[in-house]
Amino acid sequence: MFTFARFILVIYALLGIGLVMFYGAENKTPLSLIVYVLLYIVIPLYGAYSIGKKHVTGVVACLIFFMSQSIRRIGGESELAFKAPFSLGIPFGDFSDGQGYLFDCFAIFIGVLLALLAWKICKAKQTL
Repeated sequence: MFTFARFILVIYALLGIGLVMFYGAENKTPLSLIVYVLLYIVIPLYGAYSIGKKHVTGVVACLIFFMSQSIRRIGGESELAFKAPFSLGIPFGDFSDGQGYLFDCFAIFIGVLLALLAWKICKAKQTL
């Protein structure tokens, strides 16, 4: 389970790197690019590193990030340079005037997986 989670987080970060490098980053503001890199590349890579080293702080930081992404507003102008690198979202709400929400099943799945890993890491450290 630890290896699977690390693999998924690294792939997620690589998709984020690909978006930044090959999807018209020159038209975006530097602040939005920095925020995007921190959120969608650095945090998942820090989570993958923390899973490998069995540090619960990075796993919890990554868990908070993915839970914040589980339901998000779509439509209108976004503050971020790009959308999430990968999403299995189910849209709901009123889209007639560009408003609605995205219920992201992928973010929820990863959040639950990270919560289980954080619980296992904490439990293993208590038994030592």
